[in-house]
Amino acid sequence: MIKKIALSAAVAGLFAAAPAMAQSYNFASISSQGQNYQNATLGPMTLSSENGTLIYTSAYGGGLYDNNGASSDITLTFSSAVSSIAVRAGDGAGDLDAFGLIAYEFGTNNLLGSFYTPQFGGPNEPEWYTLTLSGIGNIGRVVVDPCNSGVCPGTLAGLGGVVVTDINLNVAPAVPEPSTYALMIGGLGIIGWLGRRRSR
Repeated sequence: MIKKIALSAAVAGLFAAAPAMAQSYNFASISSQGQNYQNATLGPMTLSSENGTLIYTSAYGGGLYDNNGASSDITLTFSSAVSSIAVRAGDGAGDLDAFGLIAYEFGTNNLLGSFYTPQFGGPNEPEWYTLTLSGIGNIGRVVVDPCNSGVCPGTLAGLGGVVVTDINLNVAPAVPEPSTYALMIGGLGIIGWLGRRRSR
């Protein structure tokens, strides 16, 4: 009986410390033309546009934008800390593009950094770019800045921009509380003690 309780405690501790799964959103596969994403929640992420009209368009390769020429910032707010995020954007129009990700810390809203792509999408260049943020801390909010015709930072009134086609994120592993560690270590200790006792 003691051995079963100890094993249960050790297993419970291990599961409590397990990392969360990665989450992926490809908007072309989950959206219909004109679908409203303003203040929509997908998993731990809530989306909003600075212009207030965030929708899905099947044009420009299919992605999120607003009616302001795809130049409005898109804010991604997370209910749980995110350890990494990758955003794919572009417009498939054959002109110069760029975009940035401005990251803020979960729980404090401190700036973690501003990260911009190089210019892309010109003649003989890929029309899409994936910008990945990883190893910068626990992310609580990301602002996607669509640079105007490749000029960063972008402005709301400027011409040109990008649509966001994909967002991939990893929720930060839960940090076990001291009581979880104690439960796991205690359970493993009892199992070891019982095994040693039985072998005598």
